Amino acid sequence: MSQSLLQIAHKCILGAMRALPILCLLLLYALGRPACAAAQEWKVGLLLCLTGACAADGDAALRGAELAVKDLNQSGGVLGRKAAGVVEDTDEATSGAKAVTAYRKLRLSNEIQFLIGPTWTPGGLALAPIISRDRQVVVTSPS
Repeated sequence: MSQSLLQIAHKCILGAMRALPILCLLLLYALGRPACAAAQEWKVGLLLCLTGACAADGDAALRGAELAVKDLNQSGGVLGRKAAGVVEDTDEATSGAKAVTAYRKLRLSNEIQFLIGPTWTPGGLALAPIISRDRQVVVTSPS
């Protein structure tokens, strides 16, 4: 029995609430692109503060992302493709400089087209003008 894309998306969202940010990014991107090889993974960059004063927030976001990816992959992934998180530390409590470095490192890989982060204001403010010019990536905040 064939289901509409809307029905499939509805079931995914209800069944995987922890995966909502990742799922939404992947679905939005996938709907606007040609079909890709089923074996290829969706690579999601995670710009998280894992050191310094904001490490507790980053650790919690990392655990949530890991649970979301696990849940998403156990339910078959998105459009037959598994998801994988690629983590970069932003240490952004007092400065956005490391967030910019982490963003650029993730974007050097053409496989990263989805980003979650940064989590704190210094990182967000430093990245806003850079991300606004990057038309090849989808970014959301874990906050």
